[in-house]
This record gives sequence, structure tokens and C-alpha cells, in this order.
Amino acid sequence: MLRGVKPGAGYSEVFVKHEGGLFRFVVDPYSYFLYSTNPKDQARLMKLTEEGHSTQEAIRMLAEGKG
Repeated sequence: MLRGVKPGAGYSEVFVKHEGGLFRFVVDPYSYFLYSTNPKDQARLMKLTEEGHSTQEAIRMLAEGKG
């Protein structure tokens, strides 16, 4: 069962030993970009901050699909 637990784009799966369930943990777009360790996401964030946007503004832009 645990072999099937893996992360995906925009979500992570967690195994909860309750009724043998597998649950998907999905976060809002802002939180996704705030905590993402994906190298492509980090590069996009870095590009926006290098263009002069604050980190918070860059994350908001990515979350809104503007970056």
C-alpha cells in the first residue's frame, strides 16, 4: 500500500491508518508556491524577485498564474 503513496504536482498523498484510507492533501495555490521545493517553481520565483518584485508579490503572481 505504501508503495503507491507519492507526491504529484500540486498535492501530496498521505497514508492514514484509519479504515485503510489514502488521502490526498491539496493546498491553495499561494501555499503551494510558498512551500514548493520544485526547482522549476523556485526558478520562476527567483526570476520575478530579480525583476524587482517582493517575494510575497512574486508568490501571489505565481498563484494567480501571472508569472
